[in-house]
Amino acid sequence: MSLKACHECGNQVSGKATACPKCGAPMKEGIGQILMPRKKGTPERINWPVRIAMAIGFGILALIFFALSR
Repeated sequence: MSLKACHECGNQVSGKATACPKCGAPMKEGIGQILMPRKKGTPERINWPVRIAMAIGFGILALIFFALSR
């Protein structure tokens, strides 16, 4: 039986496990993430394009709010 490192917490997990017993992160991508949602309190990863789009959107909203408050 092979051991793999959990991508969330680094705990050693059996290769046959569907989720990490320590943090609950799914060990296989795809359908496992739908069937086994994250535990409460574990951060979700947001990819960089989404972060950039959110920052630009908030910046534009701040500029509009500033312009209308004058």
